[in-house]
Amino acid sequence: MKIIKNNAFEGCKHLQKVNIASNSEISSIENSAYASCSIVKLTIPQHVSAIGPNSFQNCKNLKTIEFIPNSNLKNIEYRTFYESSIESIRIPQHVTVVKEQAFYHC
Repeated sequence: MKIIKNNAFEGCKHLQKVNIASNSEISSIENSAYASCSIVKLTIPQHVSAIGPNSFQNCKNLKTIEFIPNSNLKNIEYRTFYESSIESIRIPQHVTVVKEQAFYHC
């Protein structure tokens, strides 16, 4: 699998943990893929270069986001983590753009 498609897990209120292998070939997490889930901690694999808008919007239990070293992520899109409860995040060095409201109401 290379792409987690739009709205793939949106609204899965009982989804608390997402384990994506560090050597995963996933390159994209599309729009609202995990919006309104109950995820607490998230690790983004190295090969993910794109995370679509609203992907983790309204994940009110999301406190920690980790990126695998040498992450390929370039942009953090509009409202990606909107209305989450992030307490800890280290933005990867290759990120060049953080779009509007990416972390609004965190």
